[in-house]
Amino acid sequence: MAPSIRTLRQAARRRMLLIVACRDCDRVARFLASDVAHFVDPARSLEDLPFRCRACGERNCAVEARDYDLDRRPKIIVWRPTRLW
Repeated sequence: MAPSIRTLRQAARRRMLLIVACRDCDRVARFLASDVAHFVDPARSLEDLPFRCRACGERNCAVEARDYDLDRRPKIIVWRPTRLW
């Protein structure tokens, strides 16, 4: 994770992944920052993004931005948001 990334706009410009982890049940999901920016104000900080865990329903989620190499894609599932939370 790059320590200078604080807002969703910064993560979307760098084409980063958002790693969202529920602090209660440890479920993890990954989203492209540019996809999330279509639904949420890009000026929001990563800690203030309104994610809700699908498994337990809690809003207690940690969000981290990581680099995503488009040439060398790891074998992970990247979810796409479909609606506003």
